[in-house]
Amino acid sequence: MKKLLGIVVLGFLLNGNVFAKEQSIICYKLIKASDDRIFNMFEGVKVSFYIDHINKSVRVPNPNNELTMSDIYNIKFDKTKKQVSWQLVTKNPVTNKKNVNVHFYKTDTKQWATRVYNFKDKITEKDLRIWYTYQCRNNL
Repeated sequence: MKKLLGIVVLGFLLNGNVFAKEQSIICYKLIKASDDRIFNMFEGVKVSFYIDHINKSVRVPNPNNELTMSDIYNIKFDKTKKQVSWQLVTKNPVTNKKNVNVHFYKTDTKQWATRVYNFKDKITEKDLRIWYTYQCRNNL
């Protein structure tokens, strides 16, 4: 009986990640950027975030300040495009102006891309400032 109980407990411990709500994503390699300066600045930088497909939420740890759920908005899970997208507003530390960061994670290719726009109520492609794309992997 003790052996059976031990096997059951060990099974629960080993299968703990199967039912995890959050999926940890690590983006480790910059593959494209809007220009060489951006590519050189972000090359070697790793990015990580968490996607909760069940509760339709995204969590982004930030080493400079802790982002709250209210900082991340317009979260969309699009199964036909096989992507999760979200937005957040940040401040440029040099100019102190607000930027809108639009993020896309392609679930089939495991690529994460971000586009940075000048902050406005209605954003157009003309407002685009910089963009870059990373190759990612699921962190188990």
